[in-house]
Amino acid sequence: MSDYSEEGISASKEVEQSEISPEKLEAFVEAGDIRSIETALREMNVRIPSVIRQIDRCLIEGQSNVATVLATMLISRFHVTQANALADQIISQAENAGADELVDLVAALMQQERLSSARKVLKKIFEKIQGHDRAQYFQSLLAARAGNIEHAFQSIARCSPKLLGAHGLAQQARFAAWCRLPKAFDGAVRLAKQAEEKENQEHSDEDVSIQIKAAERLQNRLSVTNIENPTLRDALFLEYGSLLIEESLDEAEFGCFDETPITYGDAGRLIRKIAEILPKFGEIQELVYATEDGEVVAAGLSQILKKPYRAWHKELNAKDGDWLCMGSAATHPHVNNKTVQSLDRALMQGTLRTLCLVLPRGWRAPIVPDVIGRMTTDDEFPWEIDDEIEDIYEEMVDDEPTSELIRNDAEKVEENMRAYPHLTRASEPLPRFPHLSYRDELPLPGGR
Repeated sequence: MSDYSEEGISASKEVEQSEISPEKLEAFVEAGDIRSIETALREMNVRIPSVIRQIDRCLIEGQSNVATVLATMLISRFHVTQANALADQIISQAENAGADELVDLVAALMQQERLSSARKVLKKIFEKIQGHDRAQYFQSLLAARAGNIEHAFQSIARCSPKLLGAHGLAQQARFAAWCRLPKAFDGAVRLAKQAEEKENQEHSDEDVSIQIKAAERLQNRLSVTNIENPTLRDALFLEYGSLLIEESLDEAEFGCFDETPITYGDAGRLIRKIAEILPKFGEIQELVYATEDGEVVAAGLSQILKKPYRAWHKELNAKDGDWLCMGSAATHPHVNNKTVQSLDRALMQGTLRTLCLVLPRGWRAPIVPDVIGRMTTDDEFPWEIDDEIEDIYEEMVDDEPTSELIRNDAEKVEENMRAYPHLTRASEPLPRFPHLSYRDELPLPGGR
């Protein structure tokens, strides 16, 4: 309903007055004042289509560098749906843009999982400058995302150690481990530790130390197993100590499920499979959850295993035998900051074990759970947040699972657990290795 009151008319005028004129926006662009444009977008004093029109104008006038910086800001800060189209526009005029600005665009595109567009921009960069250090680094990550670990290692090995820093050198060591290059691995780890020591003189970064230790752990695991051509399940098992329950039947997906959303029946089957496996890791004390989907999983497992479940809260101390239940491993809990921090501490301490129905491929997940139902590129569930848990679980029981989607390879799960029981994180005695963030850079094709 329209507001024709004096207050409504006054408010409307204030909104109109607050909007930046096209002339002022163009002046910001000409001055290279990207920060003011970003601020205006956040304060809704200018709209994204207006900025896109400025990108079009800059490209027509040969100002590709300015257009690239603007496009990068939109993609990285505002997650625009036109990201691929903007990248194509920049590519068409890339000869007039600086290599550093184009590399920033690559980083923004990768952050938003626009991998095909990022590859196109990288190709243009290498047409301009062969051996650009940062471009080589992103080429390495893209190669790893596609499963080409050998190419990934070759690319990152050409980057300067100063550019890579401790984080990048730990990544280089990880690629060397997967390529089974022990001398290259030792060299990368040595440089990573030196860089870490130097960086720690300025500021401490615990995550770097964990990355280096994780690379060393991967190297040790690869040296004591005879898994030469790992499947998706093997790769997660070796890298994270995680147990993947279901792999896709579709060979083109290399074990990862496609964008088909999970059904009630599939969710119910996964919960029942997880319930069969959990007791093999020792006594179960309690099931906890921090998200609505996690509550559904915890309630289902509780019904089968006859174990108590409750919501995680900031006063709760994790006990050995407690399991954090998740629907999607990429869903962050919508709870207060103190509760999130207490959960983070429990995960880093290694006491709390974790499980999920779905680990989404592509988008980064904060942790890789100990037990994973399946990996997929779609982590939508068929239920709604306000649905009753009893009704959801009833649907899971009644709905027929889509068995034709999965490989019949339960024996492979048992084989890995039997042959390498010490490699499963959930089997480790305390203190366990901290949970690692998910990195979609595994030695098998299928990256997007």
